Amino acid sequence: MKARHGWIEVESRTGEGTNVQVFLPASARAADRAADEPGRITLRRGSGTILLVEDETALRGLTRILLVEYGYRTLEAGTGVEALSVWED
Repeated sequence: MKARHGWIEVESRTGEGTNVQVFLPASARAADRAADEPGRITLRRGSGTILLVEDETALRGLTRILLVEYGYRTLEAGTGVEALSVWED
């Protein structure tokens, strides 16, 4: 992300949750007019592996389905402690 002059800030508080902010640089190019028109949007497929951590089972399942649909391999965990174990494996 730094190579593109953007950054991510993560703030986590026990018992309150985590706040993730993604900052992307403004583009000097004009916006693509096709993006303003209603219709089908084509998203680029990704690759790689994502460690998905979410304590809500249904939300984690839905997110996994979407990530797999777009080409990602997912590793899942329901808690931070579980995520550390999955990461080590």
